[in-house]
Amino acid sequence: MTHVLTHRGLPDGMTRWDLYGLLVKAAKHFGLTDTMLKYLRFAISRTQDQDYAAGRICALWPSVSETASQLEADPRQIARAEARLAELGFIVKSSAARCRRYGVRSENVIRYAFGINLAPLVDRAREIEAAARKVCFEKEEAKRLRLHIPKLLERVRTSGDASAEEAAEVILPSRRPSRIWRYARLKEIADGLEALIETFADACVAVEMSDRCDADVAPREGRKTNSKRSSSGQPEPRLSPAQFCILASPGFEDAVRQYAPPGVPPDWRTIPAAAKDWAQVRGIPAGLWQRQVDCLGMMSREVV
Repeated sequence: MTHVLTHRGLPDGMTRWDLYGLLVKAAKHFGLTDTMLKYLRFAISRTQDQDYAAGRICALWPSVSETASQLEADPRQIARAEARLAELGFIVKSSAARCRRYGVRSENVIRYAFGINLAPLVDRAREIEAAARKVCFEKEEAKRLRLHIPKLLERVRTSGDASAEEAAEVILPSRRPSRIWRYARLKEIADGLEALIETFADACVAVEMSDRCDADVAPREGRKTNSKRSSSGQPEPRLSPAQFCILASPGFEDAVRQYAPPGVPPDWRTIPAAAKDWAQVRGIPAGLWQRQVDCLGMMSREVV
């Protein structure tokens, strides 16, 4: 029965006014209007802290006209706000005979109430908190993307690739991300530009690697194949693992040594594995890395 409807309580450390603050932040997410927020603030102010403990009734019972008078609003506005909040699942309405609202509080505990029950609101506290955090995250990310997108556009412009510039024009015709406020749209633009940059960067590197591969064909064809290693079809590394570590940067050398078993020097099995992870840390896309590995061969990828 709604006049004795209880709730599970607020999460530890959250107060009723914390809950209201989260509602304000997530208002747009839940479709709450200014009038609804004003009403909820009034409703929460008419309750007490102990009403939000688990197993308690959290309710209020002023009439629509009394609430309207307190909020200096039209009673019809208040009635619509209550109806909409009930539809959204934040309150439950109940009334006694002749639509009267009343309740009983004794020893600071509500025993029953015919009016507006806030149990659904309290039980959705975690959901409201998550929505508020999501809104805050997207707001901060939108700020970052509005600064990041012009840098991506500049990279496209300086690439000298006319087709890439045309594609960027399709992704963001106005070239003014400062006028876009929706996080989803900004992320869509940034993702599109990053994919475009990766595509033309991949094409440029592929051409360069192809030239390098072609340049290596003649010397490789002229090599003698009388050694045991060559006859087995295995590539002959240009450097020993120890020499490679001497030539590597200090940071990469440390990464390589971390992959080697304790007390064992790095070998040509641990170096490529370290190189792959090092590339990802440096921001090289995994797909681009793998394509260059395929072009150069397993024993050469650590020097890309």
